[in-house]
Amino acid sequence: MSGFVIVTGAREGRGRVESPGKAGRSAIVDHSRCAVSALPEGSRPGNCVNCGTCLKKCPQKTAIPEHMKEIVRELK
Repeated sequence: MSGFVIVTGAREGRGRVESPGKAGRSAIVDHSRCAVSALPEGSRPGNCVNCGTCLKKCPQKTAIPEHMKEIVRELK
C-alpha cells in the first residue's frame, strides 16, 4: 500500500495529508489480510489472470490488474 495516506481535518476545511506511520500501516495491512481472507477463494486478488474484463467494465478506467498485483505483493 505504498500510496496510502490518511486525510484529517476535513470538517474544518483544512485537510492535511499524513502518513499512517509504522504502527498504522501494520494495522492497515492486518485489516486488509482479514478482508482478503474473508473473500471466496476464487475472488481473491491473487487469482487475477490479467484478462482485462474488469478494465472494460470499470467506469473510472482504474488499472485493476496492476492493483491486484500490488495487493498480493503488499500482503505477503
